[in-house]
This record gives sequence, C-alpha cells and structure tokens, in this order.
Amino acid sequence: KTAAELAVPLIAGDEVLGVLDVQSDEVNYFTEVDITAYTTLAYQVAVALQNARLYSRAQQALAEAEALYQGSAVISAAQSIDDVLQALVESTALSKLDRVNVLFFDQPWEEIMPESLTVGAVWEKHAASSTAPVGTVYPFGSFPGFKFLDRSGAVVVSDILTDERVDANLRTVFQRLGMRSVLVCPLKAGNEWFGIV
Repeated sequence: KTAAELAVPLIAGDEVLGVLDVQSDEVNYFTEVDITAYTTLAYQVAVALQNARLYSRAQQALAEAEALYQGSAVISAAQSIDDVLQALVESTALSKLDRVNVLFFDQPWEEIMPESLTVGAVWEKHAASSTAPVGTVYPFGSFPGFKFLDRSGAVVVSDILTDERVDANLRTVFQRLGMRSVLVCPLKAGNEWFGIV
C-alpha cells in the first residue's frame, strides 16, 4: 500500500553500505524537512554500521593475533618436527585442510638445486595412514609439486583440474593423492631455503 517512498543511501566515507528506505501510505507524504532529517539519520546509521564493522574486524584480528601468539609459544617449546607441525595445524587455518606435509631438502637450496626432498612430518585430517609417510624420499625432479616451488613465497593451485600449470601426469598424481587444490609455502631461515610446507 506504499503511496510515497524515500530512499537515502547509507554512505560511510566512499562506501555505500546500503539504503535507508522509508515508506508511507499517503501520497506526497515526505517534505524537504523529512528528506533532511532522514539524510542525517542515514549518515548516522552508516557511521554506526561502519564502526560496528571495524570493531568486529578488530576483534577478529585480535583473536587471530592471540591464536598466533599462543601457537608461536607452543612452536617455540616444540621438541620435534611433529610437535611443530601439530602446533601449526592447531593455531592456524591449516586445520581446515585435509593434509599438511613438511618436507626438507637434502641440502639448502642456494645456487645448486637439491637432489631430494624428505617428508619430515605429516598431518592428515581423515587418513589412518599417510600416502607419503615420514621418511618418504622424493628425487627432486620427480616430486609431484616440483614446478610449484618458489623461494619468494607461497604458490597456490586453486583447482588442479583447471590450472594450466598442472599437466595431465601431475593431475593424475594429485588426484590419486586425493588433492583438488594445493598450497606450497617455502621454509626459510634468513636467506637459507631448506624445505617446504
């Protein structure tokens, strides 16, 4: 039964957060005074919404920082690579994944490429036994994710079925391992690159 409507954007800074929409069943109900009042109200609502969003983000960032701090303390106290991996999984988003492996090069990768990678620790969410248990050695060139190794940062393969970097052979290996997406992060201390997660 709306006969008159006033819609005012909720703007905070340069962002439109939504619309304050008011309606009346009377024709020509809204006056210039109403427009001014609702525009002021819309501004105040937008600022309140923006503040609530910022507060929520700050709370989330604080919770994440606390989790990382606690995880860092556990990692620092770890007595084995398995303890380190478990602490990483428990204190980060790695717990949302299906499998996390820590692999070490047989020598730090500087100018000379390592000859092999060895599985140093494995965490799997569902499997009773790992498809690549601790101690598995991969000759460097035949490691399934070889082409995704990058010392400068993480490499993400969002979908092995559509990523152009994944050839048919590698796709088959990944599928056999039950992988659909892959994240490969370098393990470095200073400038020394000694493995991957």
